[in-house]
Amino acid sequence: MSLHADQSMLARDVVLAKDAAEPLYQQLYTQLRSAIVGGGQWAAGTRLPSSRELATEFGVSRNTVVLAYQRLQEDGFVRGMAGGGTVVGDLPVVAPARDSGAWRDAAVEQAPYGLPNSAFPVGVPPVDLFPTTLWAGLTSRRLRTSGVRVLLGPGLFGYRPLREAIAGYLWVVRGIRCTPEQVIVTRGLDAGLDLLGRALLSEGDRVWCEEPGHQPVLARHGVRRHPVPVDEDGLDVDAAIAVAPDAALALVSAACQLPMSVAMTESRRARLLDHAHRRSMWVVEHENDTAFLGRQAARPLIADDERGRVIHVGTFDTVLFPQLHVGYCVVPDGLIDTVGRAVADADTQASGLTQAVLADFLNHHRFARFLARITSACASRRELLRDALLRLPGTPLTVVGDAGRGSYLTTVFRRPATESGLVADAARLSLNLAPLSRYFSTADPTTGLLLGCAAAREETIGPAVRLLASLLRRHVRPVPDNAE
Repeated sequence: MSLHADQSMLARDVVLAKDAAEPLYQQLYTQLRSAIVGGGQWAAGTRLPSSRELATEFGVSRNTVVLAYQRLQEDGFVRGMAGGGTVVGDLPVVAPARDSGAWRDAAVEQAPYGLPNSAFPVGVPPVDLFPTTLWAGLTSRRLRTSGVRVLLGPGLFGYRPLREAIAGYLWVVRGIRCTPEQVIVTRGLDAGLDLLGRALLSEGDRVWCEEPGHQPVLARHGVRRHPVPVDEDGLDVDAAIAVAPDAALALVSAACQLPMSVAMTESRRARLLDHAHRRSMWVVEHENDTAFLGRQAARPLIADDERGRVIHVGTFDTVLFPQLHVGYCVVPDGLIDTVGRAVADADTQASGLTQAVLADFLNHHRFARFLARITSACASRRELLRDALLRLPGTPLTVVGDAGRGSYLTTVFRRPATESGLVADAARLSLNLAPLSRYFSTADPTTGLLLGCAAAREETIGPAVRLLASLLRRHVRPVPDNAE
């Protein structure tokens, strides 16, 4: 037997502005969600008024209420009952920490997000906008038309139509000129880096790695990693040369460095490419969020390479959906045979069916519209997140790097903070935070947070930032009373 929500209380607490730009169903969804999460008056199992009753109460169409209820159910705040009706869902409760007293903000006691798409995962694209019906149709069609052939796997370098489609995609989104022969399909970004490690590195070789930066597991044991500082100009090439001038390979993210979100300057690009040419060093450039960098982003390093020393590595996992597991390497003509020999020994191939469906998807007339939609959504969500962070009074977070591009924002703590405790408490509330220290290999990392913005729906950003603010008050050292 369930409790019943007080309809008169709803009428008093929920105010719908019919002349506002925000749709009525969205206003209703937001206010009902706030009442469920922070109000404390409705326990799990409380039965909500019917859509017809609420429509009459607020003077709106029944469809408005149905849409709001559907959205609440999708996000885990309510659930349908057998035989009809809607009740408040089971929201996880976090017990107060023994050493710090009770939580000071009621919003922290219950998790407002119960989905894998919770704020703010890094590397997750706007999956809420992915055309699942189209993808399902293309998959079904591919199975009907190709039969068992598509289940037996593609060629060694990948499905030829997909390699052609990737070459076209890279030209459109990043201005990279390459032939399909230069494209090697892999099972993702790390699989591509693993393949190149096998092909290009030997035991004892030195490798420049950005610090902070992506921390790959290099294929061959005995490779010596040299952390190279990253500052506001990108990889410090002179510092790298001073430590390891004979390095065999440099691993960089030149256009939008992960995690510091800075671009390598023209002078450092030229210095890096000149050194690579003179010392026969390979430069592996990786881009995690290619589609979200925008037209104003710095060009990829491979576009400046006139001597065939740069290899470009990317993935569709952070553009379409994380479980796709398809990436690519663009290798210079002179390396095709060398890398090809390593492909046969490496377990880096993506599913043949997935490759065929992805080729159909990239070539479909709706893909360009989808790409424009997710790029625009990511830019809008990034701006909303940035504004919400800046509006927080006395926030201990500072946004660093270029906040105007990419799929995430990088922040550092202004004051000492318990980064690990903050991330752990946030995870219990389904708030996905990536610690900045994760990207350091040294013993004394900078602490902060990476906040993914591509997957955060617009209406969740404000509440999620307020929840984050509550957690920050607990885990960041306060400003002393006598501080100026």
